[in-house]
Amino acid sequence: MMCGVEVTIELEKACSNVLVNRCLEKVLYENMKAVELPEYSEEEYSFAKALQDTMPQRTLLADRFERLMGEKGRQIGAEYDKKSINRFIIPYHPSEKPVSGSSDVGDVSWVCPTSQIVAVTCAGGTPEHTWQMVAQGKSSIAHKGLLYAGKVLAGAAIDLLEQPELIQEATEEFKRKTGPEGYQPLLSPEAQPKID
Repeated sequence: MMCGVEVTIELEKACSNVLVNRCLEKVLYENMKAVELPEYSEEEYSFAKALQDTMPQRTLLADRFERLMGEKGRQIGAEYDKKSINRFIIPYHPSEKPVSGSSDVGDVSWVCPTSQIVAVTCAGGTPEHTWQMVAQGKSSIAHKGLLYAGKVLAGAAIDLLEQPELIQEATEEFKRKTGPEGYQPLLSPEAQPKID
């Protein structure tokens, strides 16, 4: 039944999904294993636990891992949930579904081979865009995670420089996945931002 309403749709923004690059994932993963994980003090664990206590609805690793690995994942996650700071590396598990988030990295991944890592910078289960996340931004936990991630990325860069065949492999994978059309922005060239 028509109700006499007219609708105009204007597309103002759009982000492409991340195009996974397994070659780069493997290079990063090997460096994550090679770089020593940060050690945390009892004071840091206590600080993280105090913040977790303000987040009763936080996502537990047991729930996340169960979605990935079933009951075995739930058991593994439950063990890690006993500590207030996550200190482990998840085994490499290839997937075409990368960790989601709001970012333009998806569009970047359609322009050049791209991969990402996730490093611990806060108490386990801290939701993004919360005061708890902000409260941990300058903590020693965040600083240690930053240093770890920097070492992993530097190690990966060295591997790519010293082994140009890895760059070639990543580029070939990229070209196979993007196809002959390459990157096609989701926005038309006519789309313009609204400025009030």
